[in-house]
Parts: sequence; structure tokens; C-alpha cells
Amino acid sequence: MIFITTSRRPSRRTRSLCKDLARVIPGSIYKPRGKKSIKDVAFISLRILGFPYALILDTIKGNPGLIKFIKCSLEGFSYQYPFFRIRGVKLMREHNINVRRFENVVDNLILLVADEGIYERFNDVILLFSKIFQRSPLMGVDISKFIDEKTSIMIFSEKMAEVDGKQVSHLMISFRIGNEDTGPRIWGFPIRRKSSK
Repeated sequence: MIFITTSRRPSRRTRSLCKDLARVIPGSIYKPRGKKSIKDVAFISLRILGFPYALILDTIKGNPGLIKFIKCSLEGFSYQYPFFRIRGVKLMREHNINVRRFENVVDNLILLVADEGIYERFNDVILLFSKIFQRSPLMGVDISKFIDEKTSIMIFSEKMAEVDGKQVSHLMISFRIGNEDTGPRIWGFPIRRKSSK
């Protein structure tokens, strides 16, 4: 479904988040980037793995800091906006579960939006994830009949966090497998492309 990789000098925590994402996103493959250029990443994603998109997780100040998607083509690649600036992460292992039992388990993905307000505030992020993972986001739907222990649910909800002494709304992306809250949890905000005028 997607090639997951890192920036050139990832922290241990960034690598752990990449592994977690590969566990909860069906059909995804994680490989450390090493010295490869973005063009090399696009080549591996499209020509070797057959994935039209790649997810690059950048490290900022020793922590997972930025999720970027690239669209891969025969001509090269193009960045997909918005980027997602990460403010905080809770890894799968921090949920006190045995992460190894989720290796190669999931084969289905559902995107679930907590409520209409989330969709309105962060619709560009949700629609980007929807396009990349080729799933329509669900809202106000009883999904209990669609899920089992092989179904990963990507949930878009809201987290209030303090920034410069003010409470600011952040988008939280969390995961469940079946009915179990597995993580990871990632919260942050979109970085939208500046208009060129």
C-alpha cells in the first residue's frame, strides 16, 4: 500500500514510529533511508515495490517531527500537501501491549473521523490520507460489523494542547486493530503549502 521510510539521520524513536506505522497500515513496507535521495526513495517505491506513494518521517530535535508524502512517477516525485507537523507521539510499546503479535496481521484499513467539526477543521489532511490510502473517510457510521482482528482503524480526532500558554486544537491520528486500542497515537497540525504570489 505504501513505502515508509525516514529522514537520513533518524532517531531511535522515529524508527520505532515507522515500524509501528508498518504494523497498522496493511501492505506497507518500512525500510530505513540511509544515504538515499528522495529521488531514490521514489524509484524504490514505484519501480521496485509498486507503490505510487511513499511516506517520509522526518526527525526534528531527536523526535518524530514531520510526516511528508511523495507521489512517485516515472519522471520522479512530487510532494503532497499538507505536510503534518508532529507535536507528540505515543508509540505502540507505550500502550503496554506486545507489539510483535501485530506483525503482518492487518489486511484491511478503515479511516474514521470522530465528528464533523474535526472534518471541517482538518479536511485537507483527512482528504490527503483518503487519497493516498484509497479509502473514503467514514463518519457517523456503525463500523462494528466491518471490523475484526485483521482490520486496522485509523481514527482522526481532536487533542487540545498548550502552545505559548494557549490551548490549541491539534489533529490526533490514532489506531485500533479490531476492538483493541493499539496505537500509535500521533498529534500535530498541518503545514499547508504557501501560495506563490
